[in-house]
Amino acid sequence: MALRKNGSKSLLLIAVLFLTFFFVFSLKTSAETTQETNTENPFVYLETPENYINYLKNYDKEDAASFQIPEQEINATVNDAKKTLEDFLELSYDDQVKFLDYMRNPQKLLTETFEGNDPNLTYEMIESTPSISIFANSRTVSHKGVLTAMGINWTEYKIDGTYEYNSSGATKHLSTNAYVNRHFNPAVTTTKEGQSGYVSGGKYYGSGTFNYKIGIIGTDWGIQIGTIIIKVEGGAKGKSSGSFYRQ
Repeated sequence: MALRKNGSKSLLLIAVLFLTFFFVFSLKTSAETTQETNTENPFVYLETPENYINYLKNYDKEDAASFQIPEQEINATVNDAKKTLEDFLELSYDDQVKFLDYMRNPQKLLTETFEGNDPNLTYEMIESTPSISIFANSRTVSHKGVLTAMGINWTEYKIDGTYEYNSSGATKHLSTNAYVNRHFNPAVTTTKEGQSGYVSGGKYYGSGTFNYKIGIIGTDWGIQIGTIIIKVEGGAKGKSSGSFYRQ
């Protein structure tokens, strides 16, 4: 009988030790998971000027790719992150905090930028020099839209359109590519909804549509807060017009 009792106690002790170990391990794993999640929380990078400075210092090809920057623009984007860092460091500490306040509120940021409610928030359309193809009868036209806060360019959209032409105008659509050209606000993501291009009446027309979201970097998941549209037109002499706006 005593042997049975001792055996039961041993089994009970083993069970208690096993459950204790399992419970401690589960807590440790949970804490590590929470820490990793917090590290990936994009708003962490915007909490303090120091955090954003480190974000720009460490901005790399993987960061650029997570915002769907096309491969041919990734190296230039990483280099521009250094320029953005220089511009950010030139701001006073109070202005750095204000800049981050804008970045942390993307819906208000987007609305007030396009409505012109805040002089610190602007957007501009940049004219691009038409590119003539190695094929004498085709050319590429481009248009770029840039969003700026406190004098710092934080997002750029671009569209390129290529078409064949003759002396009368555009004759055939070859390709249209709209994309995020630069992006330095980790609190938001941009998903391309679609792009299209065609030729009509001797003119080329190209457009791209993007959904602007508060979401998880590198995914299509997020809460949509706006739609960005960029367009470009061209003819026999090259680019004739372009537009960039929020819908």
